[in-house]
Amino acid sequence: MKIRHGVTQSLEDAQANLTAAIDATAGRRRPLLVDIRGSQPVDAAVRHHYSGTRVADHFSALALVIDSTPLGRMVGNVYFRVAHLDLPKQLFAHESEATKWLTPYTK
Repeated sequence: MKIRHGVTQSLEDAQANLTAAIDATAGRRRPLLVDIRGSQPVDAAVRHHYSGTRVADHFSALALVIDSTPLGRMVGNVYFRVAHLDLPKQLFAHESEATKWLTPYTK
């Protein structure tokens, strides 16, 4: 899933994004790669939706692709601290590294 550059997400956007990602798994727990490079900060309701049990219930691991800047790392780390998701998760600066890390979680 890639969040569009410069777009501010509403709660409705977050709900649609997560539903589409879950639908793409066809009922199997799969890894999830989310590219937030260039995305705008989200409000509390959107963060809460993305940190809910639906993520851990439907996905086997989470790779978050971030801007390789101090601000990008801060945003990713704040999400992980707030989310408390019970699944493997890691930050990456490059999509190829994230994809490689997620490979074992595709089974």
